[in-house]
Amino acid sequence: MIKFLKYWRLRRNWMVVLLLPVFSPALHAEVDPVDDDLSERKFKVSGYGLFGNRTLSRIVPLLATGEDIEESVFSHSFLENLLLLVHARVESDGYLNPSYEIQLKGLQGQSTELLWDGRGWLEIPISWDPHRVDLRIGRGLFNYYGDIEFEGLHAMDADDAIGYFYPGGFVFHTKGYRPFSPASLRTSSTHFLDELRQRGYRNAQLLDAEYTINESSGEVDVVLKIDEGRLHRVKALEIRVRNGEVPDAVDIDEREFQNQVLSADWQRQQVRRVINRFYEAGYPDVASRSRVEIVEERGVEVICKLILEVEPGPRLQFSGLRYEGHGRTREGILNRNLMVQEGDWFNPLLLEESRSGIGKLGIFSRSRVMTDEEDLDTDPAQRSVVMSFEQNRRLNLSLLLGYSTYEMIRGGFEVERANLWGRAHRDRLRMIQSFKSSNVQYTYTMPEFFGEDLSFAVEGHALVRDEISFRREEWGSEVRLTKEFGSRTQASVGYRLEKLDSRRFLMASDSPTRVESRVGSLQLSFSRDTRDNPLYPSSGTQFRTDLELGSEFLGADVTYQRFNIMISHHRTLRPGLRIHSRIAHGFAATWGSDAEDLPLNRRFYPGGVNSIRGYRPGVASPVDSAGQYIGAESFILTQAEIEQDLSPSISGVLFIDYLIFARSIGDYPGNESLLTLGTGLRYRTIVGPLRVEGGWNVERREIDPTYKIQISLGFPF
Repeated sequence: MIKFLKYWRLRRNWMVVLLLPVFSPALHAEVDPVDDDLSERKFKVSGYGLFGNRTLSRIVPLLATGEDIEESVFSHSFLENLLLLVHARVESDGYLNPSYEIQLKGLQGQSTELLWDGRGWLEIPISWDPHRVDLRIGRGLFNYYGDIEFEGLHAMDADDAIGYFYPGGFVFHTKGYRPFSPASLRTSSTHFLDELRQRGYRNAQLLDAEYTINESSGEVDVVLKIDEGRLHRVKALEIRVRNGEVPDAVDIDEREFQNQVLSADWQRQQVRRVINRFYEAGYPDVASRSRVEIVEERGVEVICKLILEVEPGPRLQFSGLRYEGHGRTREGILNRNLMVQEGDWFNPLLLEESRSGIGKLGIFSRSRVMTDEEDLDTDPAQRSVVMSFEQNRRLNLSLLLGYSTYEMIRGGFEVERANLWGRAHRDRLRMIQSFKSSNVQYTYTMPEFFGEDLSFAVEGHALVRDEISFRREEWGSEVRLTKEFGSRTQASVGYRLEKLDSRRFLMASDSPTRVESRVGSLQLSFSRDTRDNPLYPSSGTQFRTDLELGSEFLGADVTYQRFNIMISHHRTLRPGLRIHSRIAHGFAATWGSDAEDLPLNRRFYPGGVNSIRGYRPGVASPVDSAGQYIGAESFILTQAEIEQDLSPSISGVLFIDYLIFARSIGDYPGNESLLTLGTGLRYRTIVGPLRVEGGWNVERREIDPTYKIQISLGFPF
């Protein structure tokens, strides 16, 4: 494998250049085929800007989705709907008085022109079935929100209320970010009133919405007159069962509350809690109706009682399940996830959990549970169901692209096969090439190993990478068991056998370390991620810890211990302003062995776009007498940054990175320190922020640079 990578690396430069035009981030190779008849028709938009023209042109395939088009021309109804959608988009962008020049061309070359203002009825000549439509848009005056005044609003701050009408928090809040249209005003007003009702103002309403348009500038001033009504609070929940009492099998009680605000979400939660109790007892057809009864009026507040009227329906037993659409998947694999057995009380919640468990196998794109109509009349006290599926693609090919200042362009591909052998097994081959490294990884995964909630994986990998002082070569294999605790937490244990080489490293007298070794190690890891968005986190925390134990008893020729822990936190201070912080710590030791047994590849090499950002990768590490970066045996990295949105797509950041490190574990936790202060810009893309950051090294060594400017793609931590 290493020989193959070396051969590959010799040709990496021209390979990356040749592949660059076809790579795009997360580009999927399997795209929906374009309809031949649809592709013959042409719809062209001009006059709306480069990106605007492209966006409006794409309405055609969206509108045609699911239709069976047999002709190579636009029908009258299709074209009318298309132009109405275009006008709705133009108006929502703030252009209330556009003009449209529409040129229609037939199959025989004949043409005609129509003028339309977007308001009147568009009459297309009945004798015309155009093959080509050229639409030129005259945008006219741009209308945007100016001042928004709220009369009668007391439940929230006016600045918070404005956020429901246009996004805020930008430093450069130009008029282009505040487009106005009557439709957007109505939609925003509805969302604003919904928020008031969620806060307990159940009868909040909009009395009037007045707006004044400046015909010369396009600025629109809005006055909203609000009647909040009185704040509603709930004193108690009362359950009433029609024609009887709550069945003994249903474990539920009525509740009393103190100062509970009545909102639609809270009310739905209470109803769902009660209904779930009936489901658990075997009443799948339970129906309910809730209403609010006023108990007392206290000035600006109304004290209520929530009354839930329930019709339980019959109590049923589960009599069986059959599958549809599961294809080659073995039913035994599906049955492992069933949480209800024949003869149990019919519990829709357990069936839904079973469906969700099957979905985690990754075989099906969609599934649903329905009553089996064939067995509906067999026994009125029993019920069976049908679980139907739509299968995912079995073969996926993705092309990958990335960039960083050190590695420059990274390109590659990933091939993944699903549901191998009909047992939900899957495998993945990933190959990535850059100007500094070559990486190949193959993984075979078996979910629900031995019928338990575990996944078993076998992995083979090979890596060749040019570090600052040496060439890293690693190849080996790993077996791993992974346990998920919910969707955000997981733990794994594995065994790894590797061959580690550090080529081109010139051994100095003061750098005792292993440049070539065989490693057999036990791998333990635990992680938890509560971030709201992994690409653009604004709240939440991420935690990860890894422990690697290398030993001669595990097939290695070295004995060492390596530990890593990282925790990051993200918080929004106000709209558009966020803080991010991280602390990472690691150490490597050779307890029970000689200090020089620690492989060079297992030392720590801080620095780079995802570490201390005033240094290239590996440069923020100790140096031996030969001037080589030998790596650290211990480090602590703390980072903090504040990010402010400058516009919807650009943000600015100020950051501080502080690193403590030690060349020897004997100087734990560190005897040297580096400090970087920096600033940067980030541009939002669909695969994460494109970052341009400059770090000034305030506390540095003589060999360190004064500053470093780096470009990368992806969030730093």
